[in-house]
Amino acid sequence: MRFYTASKLGSKRTITPEGFLVCLDVPIARTGEMIYAPQELPGLKPGKDGLIRVRRDPDEVFKPEALASFVGKPTTNDHPPEMVRPSNFRRFTTGCGQNLRQGDGDQSDLVLADLMWWDPQAIKDINDGKDEISNGYDAEYEEIEPGIYRQLNITGNHIALVSEARCGPRCSIGDSAAALQSTKAADAVLNPAPACGCGGHENRDSKPARAPKRKTRDMSTKKTLLNSTVLGRIRRSFAAKDEAGFEEAMTAVEEVAAQSEEEQSQAQFAQMVGEAVSNAIAPIVERLAVVEQDVTDRKTRDAEAEEAKKKEEQAANDRRARDEKTDEEKAAEEKAAREAEERGTKDSPDLAAFLKSKGLSDGDVAAAVAIIKKDGAPSTEAGTGDEGLTEEEKAEAAKKNGATDSISLLAQFRDTVAKAEILSPGIKLPVFDAKATATLTSDAMCALRRLALKSAYDSAERKAHVEPFLDSATPDFSKMTCDAIKIVFGGASELAKRSNAPVLQVNDSAHVARDASARGTIVGMNAAAKELWKTAR
Repeated sequence: MRFYTASKLGSKRTITPEGFLVCLDVPIARTGEMIYAPQELPGLKPGKDGLIRVRRDPDEVFKPEALASFVGKPTTNDHPPEMVRPSNFRRFTTGCGQNLRQGDGDQSDLVLADLMWWDPQAIKDINDGKDEISNGYDAEYEEIEPGIYRQLNITGNHIALVSEARCGPRCSIGDSAAALQSTKAADAVLNPAPACGCGGHENRDSKPARAPKRKTRDMSTKKTLLNSTVLGRIRRSFAAKDEAGFEEAMTAVEEVAAQSEEEQSQAQFAQMVGEAVSNAIAPIVERLAVVEQDVTDRKTRDAEAEEAKKKEEQAANDRRARDEKTDEEKAAEEKAAREAEERGTKDSPDLAAFLKSKGLSDGDVAAAVAIIKKDGAPSTEAGTGDEGLTEEEKAEAAKKNGATDSISLLAQFRDTVAKAEILSPGIKLPVFDAKATATLTSDAMCALRRLALKSAYDSAERKAHVEPFLDSATPDFSKMTCDAIKIVFGGASELAKRSNAPVLQVNDSAHVARDASARGTIVGMNAAAKELWKTAR
């Protein structure tokens, strides 16, 4: 392919009428062995020296498919972070490559290409001396022995303009002073001129001319080269027979070594100054830390005090809200008390009349009334000052009076335990704890009554003692309130007690022996009680 150009910058560079830069006969790759660090080819295992050596044989490098894969591929200014694709070519492309071929003569180990550069920055960088070429491509690797591989099936992706190429200055754009100088030096090493100057034969006693030294970089560049890449540079230059590159790396080592003593003195002086400053400000820093900790502690204490104050105010408000009842609430409580009192007194005559109408004896009627109303009667035990109150009311009264234990519920606890043993023999009984709160003891008695009722109801022998006081054939004792449980428990335990007694004494009447047939009257009494409760609802 030919390029139409308007002016020539040298034998290898020309400019098109539009201002594009055309670089001819640019070596972009070579055959031979390349040396890589393990992180550059993570899929391959290094040898004993920690390096990976890749052999690029001529039959693979100059394979028609390999050369064709680079034709028309984009040039880039440095290697992009990813392969060039249709989705990103606008960001990375700076030109293109054409006319890929194998070189002739002393360039027979090189792949040559003609490169056109479109990007202004890339053109400027080339003119400023950035002139080495490196390729981006995919390939396969065949292991020859540990650490040594053969490269196969090369497929080109892009041609990158770089500052330092792996194959050295031999792969660079022509007409650059430094590039031409290093190329000549490499040629002098590979093909030394005859000492006689007549040409045409080899003089084995002659020595190759020493390549002139390149100008070295500034000191910061030298340090970077020495600390990070100089060893790899020396190895690549040696493998590529690049004497100029080898000389540059060695010169950098020498110059850095020459200034190391001066830099060491400067570092020691800087360390001394730093230590002096640290010693001077150490007491100040320590004092500031103490002050900062004091401020933090004070803020923490203030925050805790404020939180405690808020909690105390909230508790006081809650107590006032409980103690201060509205007139409507007080009136509602009084009305409920009157209704409860009326229910407790007016039902007894109606219940007695109903039971008599069922043909029960006076003794059975009296026993039935006692069974249903016993828990509503005031306690006959004296000395507590809270007779007639429920456990919950006693617990609340004890709380208002400042009491925190359960001593006031001792009599009710004993009564509950005795009735539970009658209703459900063998049931596990709790132990009274006088130091426990009244609420906790009330809850324990409610749980015991609930358990005794369920145990008795589940028993075929004792189920009849509980059924008269239930309004459902499938009761759920766990969902009944403690007040309802207490009423059913009282009636069932009294009925169980009468069933167990051989003699029943009612209102000082004569003792009457009850045989198996006489106990059948309980069934009738239970049925009568159920019918009465059903009518009352």
